[in-house]
Amino acid sequence: MTVQLKDKFWSDRMDLNRTVALMYQWEQYNACGTVENFRLIADKKQGKRNGYFYTDSDLHKWTDAVSRGLATVSDEKLKGLLDEYISLMGKAQDADGYLFTWNQIYFPGTRWKNIQVEHELYTAGHFIEAGISHFQATGEKTLLNMGVKLADLIVGDFRKITSSNCPGHQEIEIALIKLYRVTGDDKYINTAERFLSKRGRGRFFGLTLLSHVISHGFRSNRIKRKDRNEGSKELGFEFSENIHSREPRFLAFRAFFAFISGSYQQQHKSLLKQTEPKGHAVRWAYMMYAATMLALEKGDADISLFLSKSWENLVRKKMYITGGIGSLPVIEGFGRNYELNNEFSYSETCAAIGSIFWNNEMLKLSPQARYADLVERQLYNAASVGISQDGKKYFYRNPLESHGEIERQSWFKTACCPSNISRLWADIHTFIYHEAADGIYINQYLGSVVRFTEKDIHIELTSGFPWDGQVEIRVSCTRPAKLMLRIPGWALSWTIRVNGDLFYEESVGGKTGRIETGETSRLYTDIAERADYREVKLPPGSDHRIEMEIPMEILVNRADDRVKENRGKIALSRGPLVYCIESEKEIDEPVSRSSLRFYRDEHSFSEKSGYISDGKVSFIPYYLWGNRGKKKMKVWVESKN
Repeated sequence: MTVQLKDKFWSDRMDLNRTVALMYQWEQYNACGTVENFRLIADKKQGKRNGYFYTDSDLHKWTDAVSRGLATVSDEKLKGLLDEYISLMGKAQDADGYLFTWNQIYFPGTRWKNIQVEHELYTAGHFIEAGISHFQATGEKTLLNMGVKLADLIVGDFRKITSSNCPGHQEIEIALIKLYRVTGDDKYINTAERFLSKRGRGRFFGLTLLSHVISHGFRSNRIKRKDRNEGSKELGFEFSENIHSREPRFLAFRAFFAFISGSYQQQHKSLLKQTEPKGHAVRWAYMMYAATMLALEKGDADISLFLSKSWENLVRKKMYITGGIGSLPVIEGFGRNYELNNEFSYSETCAAIGSIFWNNEMLKLSPQARYADLVERQLYNAASVGISQDGKKYFYRNPLESHGEIERQSWFKTACCPSNISRLWADIHTFIYHEAADGIYINQYLGSVVRFTEKDIHIELTSGFPWDGQVEIRVSCTRPAKLMLRIPGWALSWTIRVNGDLFYEESVGGKTGRIETGETSRLYTDIAERADYREVKLPPGSDHRIEMEIPMEILVNRADDRVKENRGKIALSRGPLVYCIESEKEIDEPVSRSSLRFYRDEHSFSEKSGYISDGKVSFIPYYLWGNRGKKKMKVWVESKN
């Protein structure tokens, strides 16, 4: 399957990612010393290491993003930078495959010392993934072989895995299963499986974590005594990109309990008992992603059932309307059920990205439209809000309400989100289609051209998403073909025509029970569950035309009554987009639901997007907020009627 993106909305973003964002990120990694850390080792120079102990991973993710992008579009500048990176890694990597600048510079010969704290395996996972992506994009094996060498070291050193030496931050499991898929070598997936299955099986994990924290503290202090540069603040912990001087009550106590109990790192229970999302949201999403990959490869029904239960708990009890996950700062993760404060919402960009990768994998395990629906919601809202329109500023955390104190940043000391969103955007074409034994699933309506070689099917898709629901799909096939077309959960009605003839015409509740715009609110947690597929069978032919019309109406959404902050309030969405108020003035004026209308705006900052207004109060797409400096913002608002 070869997919070429040709989309009105996303093609420009792909170009921005390639020509601006990735180049800008490379400049930042040089400016903040991330690249120089590897040069110190490669050139055998003395010097001060820059950044937190885990910053190697950000550069590896950048390489992963560039490689994924080169799979579809050639770029000589980026390829040249990749060659520079590969050469540098070849010089910096130890003979046995080890690569982690924190230890290589400050503690030579030390390996896996404080596994719950120092992120060696997390960083290794991103390096291995970068090698896999580079090989898949170019066919070159130099970087892949470096990743294999590191993976072989890990497999050899972790023959005995317990709860205590499972990764402190999940990621290596994903990389090892991907490496198994490339090489077919069972040792990689078996190690990943043990990392997953041993989580939460230790009796006194809190003591293990405490010992690792203390040991890391001694190591950091040793470096501080050696290098008194500004107190070496970057060597400590940065639990979150905090923006509030105040936080939820008793948060410090709750965070301490989460660390000691193991729930922060998903070590409080064995994997299959963790059906309630807890702890650090990015770690959790990566764990679920890896578990889904494992279920796909092993055909494990118990893991599949666990994944389904966890998904339902997440969507119904712990997810914001934007698709953001992780409601608490400091632990950067999940609160209690229905604890979804808008102002304190963490909703880290990386957590949404991890969830997108996970749900896209769930579609392969069990092709249910609800997973594709969640990918769409998080892609357009919780993830895309993380990067500015010019590709050079970012949000790390993404609240649903601001009093004007928040603005996008050009960089972070913990810069995990910039290169991660570039990985996501470079991979956008992989979310559109899924080829299965029973047919072709069209999950996202993004303009594209694709050929399925084995089935001898050629598809050209054009789409008006996210501004209008007009979709045209042209199909050529030499054999009978079956397409499964996703009907979004937000759709109130839809029509499908095949070669000019009416094929489907449906509406929510039947033709007489249709929900009219602005009259009836919907529980937003139900939306993904309403998604479904419609089957279209085609005989052999060279010019089949499928026309879909999915009217994008303004939906008035409500939250579960157990979300106390949102009782009596509404949030607006239209198609896949969630909308918000953004203004320098007061944003508390109630909205007239009966007067809501959608308007296209060809001349605004939002580059030919649109807005919703009741004549007095205007709403812009949530992903666009924060592009005009510091302003007040709110998703959930009071309603007049």
